[in-house]
Amino acid sequence: MRKAEALCIRSIFMEKFGRTIPMNLKSYKRHFPEYIKYKGSVNYDESVETLKNYFALVFPTLFYTEEYLGTIIDAYAAGLPVISSKWESYDDVIEDNITGIGYKFGSDDALVEVLENVQKEKPARR
Repeated sequence: MRKAEALCIRSIFMEKFGRTIPMNLKSYKRHFPEYIKYKGSVNYDESVETLKNYFALVFPTLFYTEEYLGTIIDAYAAGLPVISSKWESYDDVIEDNITGIGYKFGSDDALVEVLENVQKEKPARR
């Protein structure tokens, strides 16, 4: 993810939502560079409205058998495209270049390439 982080320094600001991993919050935040802000959890009934403030949802799952897709459903409800690694069920959930853009599972280089292309093209939101 270092290459993706380097891209963020140059041009993209990211905000992370969700539950923290099992460590105290101060320690968790310390692991993020300054251009990534941890925003905490969002109540389920506020997630769609919250996502409407963003350009896209990045879903870089490292779990090939990822099952929890609520975040992607919320992104669709907010009118956002999804940028995601191509996990086992990717084709069942995301239609390439229509509802989102996929990249090779586990490839940081592929994620960076997608982010750079999106930044250059700046596609119109639906």
